Amino acid sequence: MYEKFLRKIYPLILKITRNDYWEEYQGLRKRQRFSFEKIKEIQWKKLKAILNHAYENVPMYYEKFKESGIKPEDIKRPEDMVNLPIITKDDFRKYFPNKTTAKNISKSNWIPNSTSGSTGQPLEFIIDKDLLTKERARVNLGYEWAGLNLGEKFIIIWGSHQENLIKYLHRKIFRRALILSAFNMTDKIMGNYIKTIKKYKPEIIQTYTSAIVNLSKFIKKNNISINNLNGIITSGETLTETHRKLIESAFNCKVFNRYGSREFGCVAHECEAHEGLHVMAESFFLEFIKYNKWVNEGELGKIIITNFDNYTMPFIRYDIGDMGIPINKMCSCGRGLPLIKSIEGRITEFIPTPSGKLVPYLYFNYFFEQYGKYIKQFQVIQENIDLIKINIIPDSKFNLKIEEKIKQDLQNYLEVKLEIKKVNEILLTKAGKQISIISKLSKDQF
Repeated sequence: MYEKFLRKIYPLILKITRNDYWEEYQGLRKRQRFSFEKIKEIQWKKLKAILNHAYENVPMYYEKFKESGIKPEDIKRPEDMVNLPIITKDDFRKYFPNKTTAKNISKSNWIPNSTSGSTGQPLEFIIDKDLLTKERARVNLGYEWAGLNLGEKFIIIWGSHQENLIKYLHRKIFRRALILSAFNMTDKIMGNYIKTIKKYKPEIIQTYTSAIVNLSKFIKKNNISINNLNGIITSGETLTETHRKLIESAFNCKVFNRYGSREFGCVAHECEAHEGLHVMAESFFLEFIKYNKWVNEGELGKIIITNFDNYTMPFIRYDIGDMGIPINKMCSCGRGLPLIKSIEGRITEFIPTPSGKLVPYLYFNYFFEQYGKYIKQFQVIQENIDLIKINIIPDSKFNLKIEEKIKQDLQNYLEVKLEIKKVNEILLTKAGKQISIISKLSKDQF
């Protein structure tokens, strides 16, 4: 009954408070079924608009474009974007805020924000209310794909979360979201979480991958049955196929992977067909590159993002620090939104070796799976090109023979010096994320 009431009253409340979210959300719901060609037309129009705006009003982009000898009118097709400079986090840090923000937009519209700094350095940036409206609409479209309708209950297992009284009341009354912490997930806490899930009866759970993986292992270990969920949305960390199978087996529902960031919110999201992640193309233009050239379909590339929504502080050809694989196909769901085959992780989750190998997080994940009864958790740290350190939380069956075998097998494959250290704990980041691979090398080769 309450869900039906919310569906009727919520749009009216938004209209009275002059909130454009509902209109934006309904527009996205309608346009997701546009043809691929029509969506590309919308995307191209918005891309040209943000290029012109940034060139004319944002000093950093004017200087960068001028140094490259490029003007917005020189971008005559999407492929021409490779001629523009790539903007890094260091560029934003160097020029923030005077040269990164639009001189034709009042500071009264500014909303300061920052990334969690999971790679070591937080990034300060500016957004505005219009971007927040579009971001919220995209997130809720993803919720809908995963089986959550307006007014239905859901649970978020996340890291740090700050909100004032108004936001708290809005979340509790209208969004009906219950937030649980991803920190300190001991057996006792996970047992309480299971009780909460069964009592609250959410339609979906939105969570860090590592948090739901740990909870899934707890469920399987204790033979717990959960059957009331429509779906689980994973985000914030790399989702492997092994993770997906474990989560779906534990919770008896499908996993919907989401790709996003603090800078942009939801960038791409898996739908019910599970054939890849749909790019929210009305807000983003994504490139997958290596050596500043677009990679071929099915090839791993560095993700470069242009966002159309943030006119206050534009992100154009922004190196977000992630790797992914593009795919040129249409989803059987019938949506015209383009697809990403997979998100393979952060650039810092790839280990370059002296012989030229580029070893992904997945290799270590699969390698340590065979030692599941000996090791609770691992973390790989590349100190330099010739030295890798591995932190291991051992299980009771772990012994010197197993340690030597792990060391020998990895050294033979990676061709580097290897050090193994047994630890009691592998710390999460301040945002509650679990970092399994850390490379301290520069990633200029991408």
